[in-house]
Amino acid sequence: MPLPREASRELESLFGDRYSESLLERLSHSSDMGFVPELVVAGLDINIVPDAVVYPKTVEEVVELVKIATKYKIPLVPYGRGTNRYGNAIPTEGGITVDFSVMRQITIARDQSVAMVQPGATWKEIDVEADPYKLSLRTFPSSYDSSVGGGIAGDALGIGSYEWGFISDNLTYVKFVNPRGEIETVSGLELAKVAGAEGTTGLIVEAGIKLRPKTPTLSFVFHSPSLDEVLKNSRGVLRHRITALARSDKGSIDIKRHD
Repeated sequence: MPLPREASRELESLFGDRYSESLLERLSHSSDMGFVPELVVAGLDINIVPDAVVYPKTVEEVVELVKIATKYKIPLVPYGRGTNRYGNAIPTEGGITVDFSVMRQITIARDQSVAMVQPGATWKEIDVEADPYKLSLRTFPSSYDSSVGGGIAGDALGIGSYEWGFISDNLTYVKFVNPRGEIETVSGLELAKVAGAEGTTGLIVEAGIKLRPKTPTLSFVFHSPSLDEVLKNSRGVLRHRITALARSDKGSIDIKRHD
């Protein structure tokens, strides 16, 4: 069902042309990269098409958005790049999809080896910004072009996770707007309030991402004849944290571990 007219007027006043009820905008935010069979969707009493889409630019706008949504009892669904494969950013009750693609500012604190990042920035963009400082990400989701907010919301694993752990293990803090429209900043064990919560506890608006000194990196694939052999080899590498050696017809390449 459409949003209350009063709510639409308030949102239009707040966001201007960054608020849309057009069918094209709404449909483009009703799916991600996953595939859910029509038979499954048809058997569920859900509405995957949002009633409106907003593109906030500032934390203050997010705060006001939450207050308006609370006032009119409108569901909010945060949306990054739509790279998820499990429907995490897809509405179930219509409402408003909050597209964070405009909020993508990145600031590198070189002395702390930390990137202070808005939720719409991608992991690739962080690496690009950190490169002149000879720094790079410690870990990032396999979808390199996915959003930081989405990665934190899902507490993803990915490239570098065997060394550095989950995304939550690589955060110094997260700032988010809770359902009461209040700004909260969490760190340490309190990161569990938001990391992995899939946006249910609030809308992420900023995070501190730990970086490491940039070193040459080589990606490779190895194969084994059985699962037991894979487990044995993987455990050996993890236990001894040894230098890997890749062989090709051009000779050997040392792949050294750097802390």
